[in-house]
Amino acid sequence: MNHSDPRRRAAFTLIELLVVIAIIAILIGLLLPAIQKVRESMRTMECRNNLKQIGLAWHNHHDTFKYFPSGGGGWWVDRSTRNANGAPADFRSQDWGWMYQILPFIEQQAVYNQPAANDNVVAATPIKVYLCPGVRSVQTVTGYGGYCNVRAMNDYAANGGSNGRSGSMDSGNNSFDGPIVPSTSLSRNMRRMNDIADGLSNSIMVGEKYISSNAQAGRFDCNNDQGYTDGWDNDAIVFAQGDRNWGLTRPSAVPKPYDLRPGNSTCGGWFGSSHLVCNFVWCDGAVRGVAFDVNAANFLSMCSINDGRSFPMPD
Repeated sequence: MNHSDPRRRAAFTLIELLVVIAIIAILIGLLLPAIQKVRESMRTMECRNNLKQIGLAWHNHHDTFKYFPSGGGGWWVDRSTRNANGAPADFRSQDWGWMYQILPFIEQQAVYNQPAANDNVVAATPIKVYLCPGVRSVQTVTGYGGYCNVRAMNDYAANGGSNGRSGSMDSGNNSFDGPIVPSTSLSRNMRRMNDIADGLSNSIMVGEKYISSNAQAGRFDCNNDQGYTDGWDNDAIVFAQGDRNWGLTRPSAVPKPYDLRPGNSTCGGWFGSSHLVCNFVWCDGAVRGVAFDVNAANFLSMCSINDGRSFPMPD
């Protein structure tokens, strides 16, 4: 007579166990790329949302002052410029750059209204909207020197036009054909919407900037040392063909995918991204991605507000 309990189930054999493990491994292998794709899609969406908020802030600045923000003054200015009443000077004479100037329009009025004695606090206050979630979380760099020793970083830069020179605000070193110019009498007039001759939907306003492994590790690099309060400098302003200050302008320049190999530099002053495309907000407020293999002549036109060229816009 068989005394075995029919309710009892036989244990897995070794072969069955190996088969189950193999199936689980296959499922993980199939799901992991999908999970990574979803994560990248979410990071891209957050990045584009940041750019959308920045674009709206530029438009609100224009609604208030009838002009876009300016590119500020020189990188060497540690302190914000103040008017006779001690309040922050406006875009016409402010040495700190466009990211400081639009703080009231991205719900950062309290940071903007800090007294002059707290300029070092302002420069060190991270602004979440200025950081791409696909690159890094809130980050500051310490030890630059000067009054504002600690600087809060940023991953976006305004379009200075075809080419220019960081720290130099004269017309001999800058094309001044972008939607932003320095707040100095040496530059051309401040930009208004009707100055965008090629059309608001054809001209780039702000985009992701090219950074290196140094930036992600929180170390100094050419465009990762001054932070978001920086004026006409490559922390905050980049150009289609690069920065003349480093002799790295390129006639065929296009946005660059991040190259995070150790020691790789960002001195060129280019647009770039960690995403599958480089994301931009246009002067009409629309956010679009530009492929890294975009036609160089077309990209140059996207960064110029008055070259008279039209072309199919990216999605």
